[in-house]
Amino acid sequence: MLEGIKALECSEEFRELNFQVSSYKPVGASRSYPKVIMTFDGYTFLVGGFNGKKAAKFKEQYIAAFNEMRERLFAPAQPMSQLEVLVGVANNLLLQDRKLKEIDAKVDEVDERTRSTAEKVSELDHVLQTNGCSPGFIPVTDALGTCADGFGNTRGGY
Repeated sequence: MLEGIKALECSEEFRELNFQVSSYKPVGASRSYPKVIMTFDGYTFLVGGFNGKKAAKFKEQYIAAFNEMRERLFAPAQPMSQLEVLVGVANNLLLQDRKLKEIDAKVDEVDERTRSTAEKVSELDHVLQTNGCSPGFIPVTDALGTCADGFGNTRGGY
């Protein structure tokens, strides 16, 4: 398998993107064995070069799926009835309404947390002012109740 991958006539970039050589060690084994991790594109490219019944079956299924996809892509769009259009619009409106309600709930939650934080800050300001810290300071208090403005200047006392 490793030799087959090395022998593929593909670009080095394709090989690097789609095939990674690794190893594994079975439980209880004394040595490691090589393995290849490959993408679906790598598998498709590799199997495309194989012969035999399994490879042929894979190629047939791949071609059938490709042809079905091509038919869907190039098929003329079927016009929708007025009812189908209305149902589609209604479904989109319901989806948007659900999303708006989720957003509103999140906004309400943030508003509540902001109010709660503002109340705590207000309470802290009151306590600090009571201890002699002026509102213009960015107060830091120690266990003794001394206020510092963050620049080493202290006010108040114990």
